[in-house]
Amino acid sequence: MEQAVTLYDWMARHELHEREINGATATQVLASHLSTKALDAEVSPEEVAALRDVADSRGLLKIQVSETETLDQVLHEARELAVHAAVEQAKADTPDPQAE
Repeated sequence: MEQAVTLYDWMARHELHEREINGATATQVLASHLSTKALDAEVSPEEVAALRDVADSRGLLKIQVSETETLDQVLHEARELAVHAAVEQAKADTPDPQAE
């Protein structure tokens, strides 16, 4: 992900990030990569927050990543899923005092 962000930043500095290549701009590609990474089952709430910071600092939150969702909406959903997964994992890792 770091390489994609570095490349995007370089393209943005040279005003190339909105040029279409193979039907997509660098802005659309980076937003898509961020949404895919955020929805990974192994991602933590902290990682989703970091991805959101990357998107927010580059003005990508309003980019459409699907027909119905913006990157902001996907990141919000991903955060909720990651928090739920973390809570469930914490429950699974906590021994049941009644089982003893």
